[in-house]
Amino acid sequence: MDDNTQPQKLLAELLGTALLVFIGVGSVPATLIVNGDSPFTMADLGMISFAFAMVVVATVYALGHVSGNHINPAVTIALASTGRFPWKDVPAYIAAQLVGATIGAFAIVGGESYYVPAFRVPVVDSTGAGDAFHAGCIYGLLQGWAVPDTLRFAAAAAALKCEKLGGRAGIPTVERALQLARRGDQ
Repeated sequence: MDDNTQPQKLLAELLGTALLVFIGVGSVPATLIVNGDSPFTMADLGMISFAFAMVVVATVYALGHVSGNHINPAVTIALASTGRFPWKDVPAYIAAQLVGATIGAFAIVGGESYYVPAFRVPVVDSTGAGDAFHAGCIYGLLQGWAVPDTLRFAAAAAALKCEKLGGRAGIPTVERALQLARRGDQ
């Protein structure tokens, strides 16, 4: 890994993260499209998990020797926090991972982009807001909603989560998130 240049390492992180998002995250809408009107099953969840596992294994073998195959900012920060990765390289790795994730996401949605402004809520703690957003996205996809409606619902769920202290406190009900998403206090 030390023989590789910084641009090579960053390109490996960008490609690995793009593949992770495209194949891993992309397996969710692919599964829903293949299923048609059939209900989502545990076997479907298993295939999505398998897609994530296989892309991680493939990128470890293909790119791990180049960059370490972090393919996730949380891994990069954790490695730096434990002294196993230099802090000076963290910003560049995270930038490459964010660009790669964006490329992977655009590959899924065909290059379309969506903008959903934040909801105005009294913020107490943002811990768990990202998880609430992801859960909202998954819920919307499983409901078969259009992407803009799914993102609006997910943003409402994340905003409502911020009204309470702690990671689990304040996780909104579906009805409450739908109410805010429809009301549109942005």
